Amino acid sequence: MDNNLFIFMGEEQIAEFDRSRGLAGRQRQALDALDSDMDQGIDLDGERVEHPDRMQRIQFVMRHLFHAIERDDEGVAALMCAYIATRLPDLRAIRATEEGDQVRARLEFN
Repeated sequence: MDNNLFIFMGEEQIAEFDRSRGLAGRQRQALDALDSDMDQGIDLDGERVEHPDRMQRIQFVMRHLFHAIERDDEGVAALMCAYIATRLPDLRAIRATEEGDQVRARLEFN
């Protein structure tokens, strides 16, 4: 079974993360640093969340992912994909749609 994480905007696949490749030490450190930063709280939907749970963290990171894709910032997009793929190993796809200036995402699990 394919273990990749696919990112779609509408019907177009815009990114893919290959979980089988693993992560280098620096990449794992960057993901751990991201978690450490989020341990200090995050702003989500205009509200401060002091102790975000796993899904709130994923929602926060997905927003950064879509902003990075919008800006063609491949480095940040890759880091955000890696975070999501490693923190939700059963996630198969993120299907996003644009609704005005908002991006809505639906998660598909194995």
